[in-house]
Amino acid sequence: YDRAAEDLDKSVAAQPKDKMAQQRLGMALYGLQNYPLAAEHLRKSAALDSKDYTTQLYLAKAVINLAQREPDARKKEELYGEAVRSARAASGIKSDFESQNVLAKAYLGSKNFNDAARAFQKVVATKPKYCPGQVNLGQSYIGLQAWPQAASELKKASECDPQNTVTLNLLAFAYTKSEMREEALGA
Repeated sequence: YDRAAEDLDKSVAAQPKDKMAQQRLGMALYGLQNYPLAAEHLRKSAALDSKDYTTQLYLAKAVINLAQREPDARKKEELYGEAVRSARAASGIKSDFESQNVLAKAYLGSKNFNDAARAFQKVVATKPKYCPGQVNLGQSYIGLQAWPQAASELKKASECDPQNTVTLNLLAFAYTKSEMREEALGA
């Protein structure tokens, strides 16, 4: 990614209005985990062509990563709002597993738990053994305070990935909220 980013940076400098150069530089920077610069170039590409699936998908992914690291609550909310818009755009262009999963993550981060739960239900229906999707569906139910559904999904997630301590902690929390003391202690 570093060599590609270096070459693409030269390409963008020569042709700043080339949407593909902006997009590819953004993707290379995303691969380098330089999310601020990736988002900057992906935003420029999206401004040149808002109907490009790859640009919108990577923009949503980059902005989700920015939001996860943002300490300021207001900025975090704005970033997740942007991620939802880009993920919806990508999903509207091509509704596949990747766009649905990114959209679901954006909804979860924006605390839109109803839409997150519906989106993660589709993700898990598409790939039933996708452990992170099961965990995120459980987290969506926690956000909705739907404790039995949260416990059910997180139990599936813990069976899918028994070594994931985050899942076990969330499962114990859901059991506690469901007043299932023995199950909570077991988790």
